[in-house]
Amino acid sequence: MGGLEGLTGPFTAIEPANAAFQAQFHAAAAERRLDGLALACRDLLTSGAANEFALPYAFAIAARSRLHDPAFWANPADGTPKSELLDWLDRLVELPAALNSRHNYYHEIVTGIRHYVADDDARAFRSFALAARPPDFYRVVKDDFGGGAAFARTFPSPAELSAARGSRFGRELDLRHAPRQPLRAVVSVSFDRIYAEAFAQGWIERLAECGAEGVGIHLHLMFRNEADEALIAGLVAMAASRGVPLALSVETGVRHARAYFASARFLRGAAILEAFRCPVLFSDADAYITQPQAFAERHLPVILAERRVLGHLSDGPYHGYLPWRRFSATWMTAPCDDAAIRFLGLVGDAVEYFWDQRDRNWWIDQMALQVARTIALREGMPAGTFGSISHALPHLMTTGEDYKIRKVSEVPRLKALLDKGINYWEALRQIDV
Repeated sequence: MGGLEGLTGPFTAIEPANAAFQAQFHAAAAERRLDGLALACRDLLTSGAANEFALPYAFAIAARSRLHDPAFWANPADGTPKSELLDWLDRLVELPAALNSRHNYYHEIVTGIRHYVADDDARAFRSFALAARPPDFYRVVKDDFGGGAAFARTFPSPAELSAARGSRFGRELDLRHAPRQPLRAVVSVSFDRIYAEAFAQGWIERLAECGAEGVGIHLHLMFRNEADEALIAGLVAMAASRGVPLALSVETGVRHARAYFASARFLRGAAILEAFRCPVLFSDADAYITQPQAFAERHLPVILAERRVLGHLSDGPYHGYLPWRRFSATWMTAPCDDAAIRFLGLVGDAVEYFWDQRDRNWWIDQMALQVARTIALREGMPAGTFGSISHALPHLMTTGEDYKIRKVSEVPRLKALLDKGINYWEALRQIDV
């Protein structure tokens, strides 16, 4: 795209403007024409053609189109930006239109990202911490480019992380059921009640299919009110019948927002390693082992021998310019050693440090992973403490939105609402009690 077609509206509200610019960005990324889109958005900002609803998105996409383009990174593999990229961001944040728009809540975000890609965490996080002050921040900023700023604070010192520990959440592991024998490795998955009904049995079945001797599964179940004893008993019985070593821990009375369910495995990550004293594969509830035979024959030996924490690590244009997307939380392996336990303790501390009482906490688990990784390395952990799980364990796991929605839609309480014509997201909200 070389011109302004489709970017000037007319827009009469924030939401359609956001949708239009997001569509343009994703199309340009797929078709490798991000540079043209960046220039077109810059032209909007300087020409006065963007109305008040379009302007914040013209600004955000002018920045992101360059950040997302490998041509503007000296070494995309390690996140080294070219001077042209930094100059572009510096000029953008100084444009009068960008500064003067009362709707441009992306200004502090882009300023923070500019410092972040230049390895200035202190200045970056100061800007992120300022971004979400407006009460209608979420009305304008509803995407991953700005989402992590919603809960951001200044970059924590090790002392601040230490002070955060236990300030908001419990970090202990309440094991209701545990294998009698020591295990070689554990797969650990955390669920709220809805996801437990949708996915927990499938995890037991999949691990049984793997036939990996001495590999157990740890299910961490969280309930809004009292524990569902029938659900727990059914899982224990199923694991016993399939010969899968099962560990099961429980939280009750969980009143936190849904981002807590994604963070719970990291709040208790150090306790999980210490409880089982073996390598642990942490996974999203709605993922699954792709090929059971390959897991037992190829992946498990690597997990047992690996001395690094393996995660989905992104650099440079591959979402590495966003601290809340640089270390994905989808699945991760950790050896049982002091460095991994220390790292997971820092991750839990970072979740507590950043937690926003306004329930603006989506992406917080990934922000915590990256901040903890940064501090761990600064404290003297060797660079080899962390590695890419995609490289070390290719095709280990699978996930997908269609699979998730299909499985959750089979939960009886949700299905009853869907059968009445209530949409999926509203039905999910209604049964999340």
